Amino acid sequence: MTARTIQQLAQRLPKNSPYFQRAFRQESHKLESSSLADRVQIALCDPAIGWNLAESHATASAPLPALDWPAAVLRAHRFLMDPNLTDLPVAHAHLLNSVENRAKRDLVRALCLCQDKKVRELADLCGQSLEVFSLFEALFWNCWDRIDERVYLARICRDGAFGGTTGYAQKTNDHGCNLLRIAYRSGSTDRVLSAAGVASRPDTSGPKEGRYERIEHGVLISAAARLRIGLVRKSDNPALEPALKILRVKKILANPEQDAWGIGEALQSSLEEHASHGNASPQVVYPEKLPPPPPKE
Repeated sequence: MTARTIQQLAQRLPKNSPYFQRAFRQESHKLESSSLADRVQIALCDPAIGWNLAESHATASAPLPALDWPAAVLRAHRFLMDPNLTDLPVAHAHLLNSVENRAKRDLVRALCLCQDKKVRELADLCGQSLEVFSLFEALFWNCWDRIDERVYLARICRDGAFGGTTGYAQKTNDHGCNLLRIAYRSGSTDRVLSAAGVASRPDTSGPKEGRYERIEHGVLISAAARLRIGLVRKSDNPALEPALKILRVKKILANPEQDAWGIGEALQSSLEEHASHGNASPQVVYPEKLPPPPPKE
């Protein structure tokens, strides 16, 4: 999003919108006294404004206001609001932004700042599909439309109001922060890859279907790892919801009338199968609010 687009959207959002409530969550008392200029500035400094807009409204079970939203924001909001909607590229972009994928996430962020190659080439260099790479930039690391705003780029490479949400707040001696500084100062893809220790181009061969199968596998594995240690809340296990959606759409159970309990059983089965491949049999914890199984007829 351009700075002008962000400014126009922020000006039309109500002061008490879910987005601004999230922005001021650490100092909620300041929201009421905030000026329009304060709120616009918050939005302008948020590199993950696309995701934060979508998720804050979805978490509040609220529709997005009738404004001219970018397609990626609408897509993310639908993904978060509709439990039956499986959008694998959005799910993968979300997973890519997680702490679990920090090394890959940091490389993608840095490459987004490089201008010496085309976007498709950058996506291939970090092993992402063009769609996932573009969604990641649009939702979590807004920079392409603001690449000439050097002050903004310098700011997001360090810290900001949404550091806790986006995970982009880092220590100055952090490896990811170092990659960002190299990208910010040089714009060189080769220098970023060299600093990241990437010696060869990732394997991105194979049809799109194969890539999405790998995405599905990654989502399920991530959900499994966190379930095994009892993490069932969305904030603690961001891959769980996409994993449930994948299983629902693929209809893993033979019964097409499967309900929430059947989906839970399918996830349990899938995760136990994965664990057995690693010669381990960990205890998988079900989501806390999973309904009881339906009575048998």
